[in-house]
Amino acid sequence: MIPFRNLMFGRDWTAETRVLVAAMAVPPAGARVAQIDTLIKSLKAADVWRLLDALYLLAGHDSQAARLNWKSPGAFTLSPSNAPTFLADRGYTGDGATSGLNGPNLATFGGQYALNNAHMGVWCGTDATEIVGDVGATLNVIRAHNGAATCYLRANSGAVQPTISPATAVGHTLWSRDNSDSIEAYKNGVSLGTQALVSTSISSAAFGVCYAGTGFSTKRIQAAHVGAALTAAQIAALYAALAIYMAALGA
Repeated sequence: MIPFRNLMFGRDWTAETRVLVAAMAVPPAGARVAQIDTLIKSLKAADVWRLLDALYLLAGHDSQAARLNWKSPGAFTLSPSNAPTFLADRGYTGDGATSGLNGPNLATFGGQYALNNAHMGVWCGTDATEIVGDVGATLNVIRAHNGAATCYLRANSGAVQPTISPATAVGHTLWSRDNSDSIEAYKNGVSLGTQALVSTSISSAAFGVCYAGTGFSTKRIQAAHVGAALTAAQIAALYAALAIYMAALGA
Protein backbone atom coordinates (compact mmCIF):
# COMPACT_ATOMS: atom_id res chain seq x y z
CA MET A 1 0.00 0.00 0.00
CA ILE A 2 1.26 3.48 -0.86
CA PRO A 3 1.76 5.57 2.31
CA PHE A 4 -1.18 7.87 3.01
CA ARG A 5 1.03 10.97 2.87
CA ASN A 6 2.04 10.06 -0.68
CA LEU A 7 -1.58 9.45 -1.63
CA MET A 8 -2.41 13.01 -0.68
CA PHE A 9 0.60 14.84 -2.03
CA GLY A 10 2.59 12.56 -4.32
CA ARG A 11 0.38 12.77 -7.42
CA ASP A 12 -1.84 15.21 -9.28
CA TRP A 13 -5.12 14.35 -7.59
CA THR A 14 -7.98 16.81 -7.95
CA ALA A 15 -8.84 18.92 -4.92
CA GLU A 16 -12.11 16.99 -4.68
CA THR A 17 -10.25 13.69 -4.49
CA ARG A 18 -7.97 15.00 -1.74
CA VAL A 19 -10.90 16.20 0.36
CA LEU A 20 -12.78 12.92 -0.09
CA VAL A 21 -9.81 10.68 0.73
CA ALA A 22 -8.98 12.80 3.77
CA ALA A 23 -12.50 12.14 5.09
CA MET A 24 -12.01 8.35 4.94
CA ALA A 25 -11.22 6.86 8.34
CA VAL A 26 -9.40 3.93 6.70
CA PRO A 27 -7.07 5.25 3.96
CA PRO A 28 -7.57 3.53 0.60
CA ALA A 29 -4.77 1.95 -1.40
CA GLY A 30 -3.11 3.96 -4.12
CA ALA A 31 -4.92 2.11 -6.91
CA ARG A 32 -8.26 2.96 -5.32
CA VAL A 33 -7.37 6.63 -5.05
CA ALA A 34 -6.47 6.63 -8.75
CA GLN A 35 -9.86 5.07 -9.55
CA ILE A 36 -11.64 7.67 -7.40
CA ASP A 37 -9.74 10.48 -9.08
CA THR A 38 -10.49 9.14 -12.56
CA LEU A 39 -14.21 8.98 -11.80
CA ILE A 40 -14.32 12.51 -10.41
CA LYS A 41 -12.35 13.90 -13.35
CA SER A 42 -14.68 12.13 -15.78
CA LEU A 43 -17.77 13.60 -14.11
CA LYS A 44 -16.24 17.07 -14.11
CA ALA A 45 -15.31 16.79 -17.79
CA ALA A 46 -18.90 15.79 -18.63
CA ASP A 47 -20.29 18.72 -16.58
CA VAL A 48 -22.09 16.26 -14.31
CA TRP A 49 -20.15 16.92 -11.12
CA ARG A 50 -21.48 20.46 -10.58
CA LEU A 51 -25.08 19.22 -10.89
CA LEU A 52 -24.79 16.61 -8.14
CA ASP A 53 -25.96 17.22 -4.60
CA ALA A 54 -24.98 13.77 -3.37
CA LEU A 55 -23.01 10.90 -4.88
CA TYR A 56 -22.58 7.72 -2.86
CA LEU A 57 -20.27 4.95 -4.02
CA LEU A 58 -21.44 2.30 -1.59
CA ALA A 59 -19.11 -0.25 -3.18
CA GLY A 60 -16.33 1.12 -1.00
CA HIS A 61 -13.21 -0.40 0.51
CA ASP A 62 -14.55 0.31 4.00
CA SER A 63 -18.04 0.75 5.45
CA GLN A 64 -17.43 4.33 6.62
CA ALA A 65 -15.93 5.37 3.28
CA ALA A 66 -18.89 3.81 1.49
CA ARG A 67 -21.33 6.11 3.29
CA LEU A 68 -19.58 9.38 2.41
CA ASN A 69 -21.11 11.89 0.03
CA TRP A 70 -18.40 12.30 -2.62
CA LYS A 71 -19.71 15.71 -3.68
CA SER A 72 -19.41 17.12 -0.17
CA PRO A 73 -17.81 14.65 2.26
CA GLY A 74 -18.74 16.72 5.31
CA ALA A 75 -22.45 16.81 4.48
CA PHE A 76 -25.19 14.21 4.08
CA THR A 77 -23.18 11.18 5.12
CA LEU A 78 -25.44 8.14 5.01
CA SER A 79 -26.52 6.87 8.41
CA PRO A 80 -27.19 3.12 8.76
CA SER A 81 -30.36 1.96 10.47
CA ASN A 82 -30.97 -1.57 11.73
CA ALA A 83 -27.67 -2.95 10.44
CA PRO A 84 -27.72 -3.22 6.65
CA THR A 85 -25.02 -5.63 5.50
CA PHE A 86 -21.83 -4.16 4.04
CA LEU A 87 -19.54 -6.09 1.69
CA ALA A 88 -16.28 -4.42 0.69
CA ASP A 89 -16.12 -3.38 -2.99
CA ARG A 90 -19.71 -4.55 -3.48
CA GLY A 91 -21.99 -2.30 -1.43
CA TYR A 92 -24.78 -2.36 1.14
CA THR A 93 -27.71 -4.78 1.23
CA GLY A 94 -30.89 -4.37 3.24
CA ASP A 95 -32.90 -7.16 4.85
CA GLY A 96 -36.19 -6.34 3.13
CA ALA A 97 -37.81 -5.50 6.44
CA THR A 98 -36.24 -2.69 8.48
CA SER A 99 -32.61 -2.08 7.49
CA GLY A 100 -31.29 0.68 5.26
CA LEU A 101 -29.33 3.92 5.16
CA ASN A 102 -30.65 7.45 5.66
CA GLY A 103 -29.55 10.43 3.59
CA PRO A 104 -30.66 14.09 3.24
CA ASN A 105 -34.23 15.30 3.30
CA LEU A 106 -34.64 16.27 -0.35
CA ALA A 107 -37.44 18.75 0.42
CA THR A 108 -35.49 20.83 2.93
CA PHE A 109 -31.74 20.49 2.48
CA GLY A 110 -31.48 23.39 0.05
CA GLY A 111 -29.49 21.80 -2.75
CA GLN A 112 -29.97 21.75 -6.50
CA TYR A 113 -32.60 19.00 -6.38
CA ALA A 114 -35.88 20.82 -7.07
CA LEU A 115 -39.49 20.06 -7.94
CA ASN A 116 -39.06 20.54 -11.71
CA ASN A 117 -35.28 20.26 -11.95
CA ALA A 118 -34.09 16.98 -10.50
CA HIS A 119 -32.62 13.56 -11.11
CA MET A 120 -32.20 10.40 -9.05
CA GLY A 121 -30.16 7.30 -9.81
CA VAL A 122 -29.18 3.95 -8.34
CA TRP A 123 -26.75 1.18 -9.31
CA CYS A 124 -27.94 -2.25 -8.18
CA GLY A 125 -25.53 -5.15 -7.99
CA THR A 126 -28.17 -7.85 -7.57
CA ASP A 127 -31.63 -8.46 -8.96
CA ALA A 128 -34.89 -9.08 -7.14
CA THR A 129 -38.47 -8.61 -8.26
CA GLU A 130 -40.08 -6.75 -5.38
CA ILE A 131 -42.65 -4.00 -4.90
CA VAL A 132 -40.43 -1.82 -2.70
CA GLY A 133 -38.14 1.13 -3.28
CA ASP A 134 -34.40 0.71 -3.73
CA VAL A 135 -33.72 4.42 -3.15
CA GLY A 136 -35.79 7.53 -2.49
CA ALA A 137 -38.78 8.55 -0.42
CA THR A 138 -42.55 8.30 -0.91
CA LEU A 139 -42.90 10.74 -3.86
CA ASN A 140 -39.39 10.35 -5.29
CA VAL A 141 -38.57 6.67 -5.76
CA ILE A 142 -36.74 4.13 -7.89
CA ARG A 143 -37.77 0.50 -7.84
CA ALA A 144 -35.26 -0.90 -10.30
CA HIS A 145 -37.22 -4.13 -10.91
CA ASN A 146 -40.83 -3.89 -9.88
CA GLY A 147 -42.11 -7.07 -11.50
CA ALA A 148 -43.28 -8.17 -14.95
CA ALA A 149 -40.01 -6.86 -16.41
CA THR A 150 -40.79 -3.28 -15.41
CA CYS A 151 -39.38 -0.68 -13.09
CA TYR A 152 -41.35 1.81 -11.00
CA LEU A 153 -40.46 5.48 -10.78
CA ARG A 154 -41.91 8.38 -8.85
CA ALA A 155 -40.32 11.70 -9.73
CA ASN A 156 -41.61 14.31 -7.27
CA SER A 157 -45.12 13.08 -7.98
CA GLY A 158 -47.92 11.08 -6.47
CA ALA A 159 -48.27 9.30 -9.81
CA VAL A 160 -46.03 6.67 -11.35
CA GLN A 161 -44.31 6.66 -14.73
CA PRO A 162 -45.86 3.83 -16.79
CA THR A 163 -44.53 1.62 -19.58
CA ILE A 164 -40.86 1.20 -18.85
CA SER A 165 -39.39 -2.25 -19.08
CA PRO A 166 -35.88 -3.20 -17.99
CA ALA A 167 -35.39 -6.93 -17.64
CA THR A 168 -33.29 -6.70 -14.48
CA ALA A 169 -32.46 -4.39 -11.60
CA VAL A 170 -28.73 -4.96 -12.11
CA GLY A 171 -26.95 -1.88 -13.41
CA HIS A 172 -27.77 1.83 -13.45
CA THR A 173 -31.37 3.07 -13.31
CA LEU A 174 -32.07 6.81 -13.45
CA TRP A 175 -34.86 9.31 -13.95
CA SER A 176 -34.48 12.99 -14.81
CA ARG A 177 -37.03 15.82 -14.77
CA ASP A 178 -36.49 19.28 -16.31
CA ASN A 179 -40.14 20.41 -16.48
CA SER A 180 -43.45 20.06 -14.66
CA ASP A 181 -45.13 17.72 -17.15
CA SER A 182 -42.84 14.78 -17.93
CA ILE A 183 -39.75 12.79 -17.02
CA GLU A 184 -37.33 10.57 -18.89
CA ALA A 185 -36.09 7.21 -17.62
CA TYR A 186 -32.73 5.60 -18.40
CA LYS A 187 -31.16 2.19 -18.01
CA ASN A 188 -27.39 1.92 -18.32
CA GLY A 189 -27.19 5.28 -20.03
CA VAL A 190 -29.86 4.52 -22.64
CA SER A 191 -33.24 6.26 -22.66
CA LEU A 192 -36.32 4.16 -21.90
CA GLY A 193 -38.49 7.01 -23.15
CA THR A 194 -40.13 10.24 -22.08
CA GLN A 195 -43.47 9.91 -20.36
CA ALA A 196 -46.10 12.33 -19.12
CA LEU A 197 -45.86 12.67 -15.34
CA VAL A 198 -46.99 15.87 -13.64
CA SER A 199 -44.93 17.00 -10.65
CA THR A 200 -46.76 17.58 -7.38
CA SER A 201 -44.29 17.83 -4.48
CA ILE A 202 -41.09 16.46 -2.95
CA SER A 203 -41.42 14.12 0.00
CA SER A 204 -40.24 15.72 3.22
CA ALA A 205 -38.39 12.63 4.37
CA ALA A 206 -34.90 11.18 4.30
CA PHE A 207 -33.50 9.98 0.98
CA GLY A 208 -33.34 6.28 1.68
CA VAL A 209 -30.85 3.76 0.34
CA CYS A 210 -32.03 0.13 0.42
CA TYR A 211 -35.50 1.51 1.08
CA ALA A 212 -37.94 4.27 0.14
CA GLY A 213 -40.79 5.31 2.39
CA THR A 214 -42.03 2.18 4.17
CA GLY A 215 -40.78 -0.38 1.64
CA PHE A 216 -37.40 -2.06 2.17
CA SER A 217 -35.31 -3.65 -0.58
CA THR A 218 -33.19 -6.80 -0.56
CA LYS A 219 -31.01 -5.70 -3.50
CA ARG A 220 -27.33 -4.86 -3.07
CA ILE A 221 -26.85 -1.15 -3.73
CA GLN A 222 -23.49 -0.16 -5.19
CA ALA A 223 -24.11 3.55 -5.93
CA ALA A 224 -26.79 6.19 -5.53
CA HIS A 225 -27.01 9.86 -6.44
CA VAL A 226 -29.34 12.88 -6.60
CA GLY A 227 -29.12 16.40 -7.99
CA ALA A 228 -30.37 18.68 -10.73
CA ALA A 229 -31.73 17.43 -14.06
CA LEU A 230 -29.23 15.90 -16.48
CA THR A 231 -29.17 15.82 -20.27
CA ALA A 232 -29.04 12.60 -22.26
CA ALA A 233 -25.34 13.17 -22.98
CA GLN A 234 -24.59 13.76 -19.31
CA ILE A 235 -26.47 10.63 -18.29
CA ALA A 236 -24.56 8.54 -20.83
CA ALA A 237 -21.27 9.97 -19.53
CA LEU A 238 -22.28 9.35 -15.91
CA TYR A 239 -23.13 5.73 -16.66
CA ALA A 240 -19.86 5.20 -18.57
CA ALA A 241 -17.79 6.67 -15.73
CA LEU A 242 -19.57 4.59 -13.09
CA ALA A 243 -19.25 1.45 -15.22
CA ILE A 244 -15.47 1.92 -15.48
CA TYR A 245 -15.24 2.40 -11.72
CA MET A 246 -17.37 -0.66 -10.93
CA ALA A 247 -15.38 -2.81 -13.37
CA ALA A 248 -12.13 -1.72 -11.73
CA LEU A 249 -13.47 -2.94 -8.40
CA GLY A 250 -14.79 -6.16 -9.87
CA ALA A 251 -18.22 -5.15 -8.56
